[in-house]
Amino acid sequence: MVKLLPNTMTTVFIGGPQIYVQELQLPYEIIYGWVHEYQARIRRAARKMMKLFPPQDPHSTLYVTTKEYVTETWKTTFIQSGPIPSPVVFAFRTMKNGHGIWSPVERPGSTSVICGGMGSYPVLCHLKL
Repeated sequence: MVKLLPNTMTTVFIGGPQIYVQELQLPYEIIYGWVHEYQARIRRAARKMMKLFPPQDPHSTLYVTTKEYVTETWKTTFIQSGPIPSPVVFAFRTMKNGHGIWSPVERPGSTSVICGGMGSYPVLCHLKL
């Protein structure tokens, strides 16, 4: 269940039902060497992303992570709420092929409006080393 603030547009990201953490198994010397070799391209890409999605504070620190989160399905939903918002409930439903999807549950009299979203697709990003 997602409880909303009044008169706002809320972005909800749901992952799961199971989330796994994987870590890249490389020595830090190799990672440092790769970052040093491609630092100009990394800076260019970071500047482009910061123009598209400006940070809230003026600092521009960039982090490189060796961990990733893997999930079978995910969903991003945009919800517009009114002055007295109704909670929105999502349910995970398993399909015949064994995969599942996240779907909002219809609630009579709800004052919250789902106005967009994407996802509910299998995320195929398993890392094989």
